[in-house]
Amino acid sequence: MAEAAVTYVLGKIDTLLNKAHELKDWRRQFEQMRQELRLIHALLRDADSKHNRNELVTEWLNQVREIANKIASVIDTFRVEIEGNWIRKKTPSVKRNYKTYKRGLHDMLEDIIQQLNRLYQRRTDLGIKDLGALDDVDDPEPSDKVDDPEVVGLEDDKGKIIEQLLDRKISRRMVLSIVGTGGLGKTTLAQEIYKRLAAIRLQRLD
Repeated sequence: MAEAAVTYVLGKIDTLLNKAHELKDWRRQFEQMRQELRLIHALLRDADSKHNRNELVTEWLNQVREIANKIASVIDTFRVEIEGNWIRKKTPSVKRNYKTYKRGLHDMLEDIIQQLNRLYQRRTDLGIKDLGALDDVDDPEPSDKVDDPEVVGLEDDKGKIIEQLLDRKISRRMVLSIVGTGGLGKTTLAQEIYKRLAAIRLQRLD
């Protein structure tokens, strides 16, 4: 559902803004993104009540859900990048990749903000009214818990990816992409890998 996706990603943005110390030039963009999402979130109650009678509203809700999922993936990648500073200091090739990532992130965030604004502006044409935000919009994102059925069946994939990322025989750090159609659990898998690598890092620092 679009409501669940938007609520979830709003929590992720709040957590990012509260905890990330390396947002720098991107903080304004993430704050603007949050504002656009909150405006859209206030429309979802009315949109949900109309989508069975209006295919255009149904498509609009699908687009809202898709952009929310995209933002979640962008945030997951961003977290990995800023938390990966300990790797970048030691690996020149990864440092170069990070610079390329930084250059592209600004344009990516601006594009997302524009997409959100266009979705919000369509409310008048679709007859969607602002009925107010839903109750759980300000709930923070759970820090360690993943209540997602998509995590089931991903253990093998998670183990293989972590094994490759930690393989000391690989002299040049690779970039692994998680690809697939929507709903397969790509974002969940990335979250689980990130948490596991963070735990391993802490163990090595002890």
